[in-house]
Amino acid sequence: MKQKVLLLFILCLVALGWFYQSIESDKTSFVGSSLVATEQNRIFRMFEDGIVLSTKSKEILKDLNNLKLSTDQLLATYSAQQLQDVIQQEVIILADCLKKDFCGMRVKEQKGYYDESEVGGAKNLRYLLQHLVNLIEINEAIATSVELPFEKIFALPNKENKILTVKLLLAKDSSAKQIESLMLQEELFTEESRGELYRYLFKYTPESSVLRSAVITNLLHAIQNEDSYLVMTLLEATTDFKLAEGEFFEVVKESCSFKKGLQKSSNWKIISLALREAIDKNRYSLTVEQVCR
Repeated sequence: MKQKVLLLFILCLVALGWFYQSIESDKTSFVGSSLVATEQNRIFRMFEDGIVLSTKSKEILKDLNNLKLSTDQLLATYSAQQLQDVIQQEVIILADCLKKDFCGMRVKEQKGYYDESEVGGAKNLRYLLQHLVNLIEINEAIATSVELPFEKIFALPNKENKILTVKLLLAKDSSAKQIESLMLQEELFTEESRGELYRYLFKYTPESSVLRSAVITNLLHAIQNEDSYLVMTLLEATTDFKLAEGEFFEVVKESCSFKKGLQKSSNWKIISLALREAIDKNRYSLTVEQVCR
């Protein structure tokens, strides 16, 4: 009998624990959704104050800030030019306020981990940039008229926004001068986004050209004396670099330095595996042993 009472007591405690956990989870969820709503409202009011709006622009602004609407859904109501005009004004405002104070988001408002790259304004910016990319895919002629604060966005922490901006910039202007300018801004790109940056640099540089040689030289400098994370990121992207076997050899042999030294040798197994995968994917006749003699 005593054992049954004890078992019942334990079950009651477990049930109470689950109930309390459920309440706390709901509280956290509510606080999170309330915080997001407050942040989005603040950003929307900022757009209303910062953009000279016609009646039609107000409608566009409201729909652009509905993050559930796709580009195709927006195009069913508005023209590409109308969307582009309002998007560009919004992006200018977001780039300025994210740089200033993350558009009013403060660390003390967040519960737990605070990621500067994922504040509400950064998410809004990502949606807007993606809409522009989508519009250009539908009509390439739009690219030439895109006007954005490119360098300001590169300096912000969100990696997806950096790469979307690279896409827009190179769609607008992929001249040698522009490629060289992007290479000079490489330090603004984190390890996670640098592989993507080089993917687009190689995409827009013709094979066997002086410009391509400059990109490869820049890539060599990026790999030399860098940490293993960046080397891994770049190796994973080499499939899209479309390098000739000789070019690949020149680039990746710099990663062989991780084969030596106490601090570096612990990363060599991971890097050598990435090297093998890159060689297989690119169908080169080289082996890791040949690359890193």
